[in-house]
Amino acid sequence: MPFGVADVAVMRQRAQKCLKSGKRACTPSWGGFIRAPSMPSPEPGANPIFARAQRALEWRLDTLNRWVLAKGNRLPPGWFPHLRWPLRKPWQRANLRVVSRGGGIGDELIALSVLAEIKKRNPTGRLTYLSRFPELFAGMACFDTIEPYTPEAARTAITLLYEPKGRGTIAGQLAACVGLEMPPAAPPLPQVTPSPDLAAKIAARPKPRVIIQPLASRWAPVKNWPRPSWEKLIRSLTERATVIEIGTEPAFPGTDFGPNFVSFAAGTSISDFLWLVGQGDVFIGPVSGGMHVAAGHGLPLIIIYGGYEHPQGFAYPRTTAFYRAVSCAPCWLTTDCPVGLQCMQQIAPEEVFAAVLRELEATAR
Repeated sequence: MPFGVADVAVMRQRAQKCLKSGKRACTPSWGGFIRAPSMPSPEPGANPIFARAQRALEWRLDTLNRWVLAKGNRLPPGWFPHLRWPLRKPWQRANLRVVSRGGGIGDELIALSVLAEIKKRNPTGRLTYLSRFPELFAGMACFDTIEPYTPEAARTAITLLYEPKGRGTIAGQLAACVGLEMPPAAPPLPQVTPSPDLAAKIAARPKPRVIIQPLASRWAPVKNWPRPSWEKLIRSLTERATVIEIGTEPAFPGTDFGPNFVSFAAGTSISDFLWLVGQGDVFIGPVSGGMHVAAGHGLPLIIIYGGYEHPQGFAYPRTTAFYRAVSCAPCWLTTDCPVGLQCMQQIAPEEVFAAVLRELEATAR
């Protein structure tokens, strides 16, 4: 829809009001933004006044869109898509390009669940996904075309993002960015083939197998359960099962947990990582890429939330959530905890161990 002078004036007023308010949703630290409709870049040697005006308009549209999304995600679930797009929604378009704001494997897997719902409801539409893992996801049925992510290409796509403390599930918030309401769903996973060496090592490990991911990304260190708690849990688990550690780095270098513990942390490719998670009977860890992969495999999930985020953000089946509603929760901190991880300290290894045993017994039936 073309913009008139009056439209730009209204956007300018709203953007300035948003910035003056000082609210978190108006700042880049809020965690993401929807790009304005892409405009052609100024040609070399173009009028500098025109170039400055174009950049200023894009900035104002970005600011307004951040404000709209932040307010919309505080409405009851389902209201925002209808208010923002009262008629035809973006997911109904004949051609749609989307990109995930978050760049981790977990973020992109959640986005895939939204793409699968779009493809289910609009099977004739052409859906293009801009991904940081194009080779891993190539050939999946939830989109028509996949392209490598670049900042320039992302300017031509709708960004799927969420507000940390918004209502509903994370996937539901991503879906709202294209005007879609969707029920909770585990993410689809690509078909992967393990390396022969990894397959042989796992085949030699007896069942039941418990997959653990003690460390989340370095982006949010407050997601990590204290090491002594993990060590106590692992020593109890190795008496009943094979414990397999995954992740980008080992959490217990030099610690001997006995023959029933093996670590593949920092030792697998991304495709081997996806396959390895599926070889377990139960998954234990924080909100992480491993959690989303385990949900896609249909594993029972034992998730140690602490107080970082609320379990309502994910509605995966067969999930036991260890959440502690301390006064500062959910905090969504990306720095060290100023109160010594009180939420995590309240989660006892014995509680987690009992939950794992219940799931292993249910799986054995």
